[in-house]
Amino acid sequence: MKAKEAVPSPTHFFQLTPREWQDYYLQSAQPLLRLQLIWLENMTQAIQLEADLFHAITQSNITLMQCLTQNPKRCTHAEMNEHYHSWAKMLTDAHAERIAGVTQLSHDFRRCLWEEI
Repeated sequence: MKAKEAVPSPTHFFQLTPREWQDYYLQSAQPLLRLQLIWLENMTQAIQLEADLFHAITQSNITLMQCLTQNPKRCTHAEMNEHYHSWAKMLTDAHAERIAGVTQLSHDFRRCLWEEI
């Protein structure tokens, strides 16, 4: 007579099925989670670019306000014009850096997406 093979109990199949579904779900969700992480990293970099622009705006406003308020003899028209031009140049440069960063961000994001796909 052959030895009886161990037959798993019916509850054994019910216990395996949720575990298998959980493994399948986790494996299928990983690419989506990685894409979401890439997106969040890019959004963080975009927010950092905006914060850098706001910092430049704040610094230029501080310089301009110091010229107007803390100078006992007040700024002359020539000094005010000089401050205004330096302020405008600082903001223009900060905006150009921001645009360059955003452009690079777009390329990096696309590259990361293609690498993930």
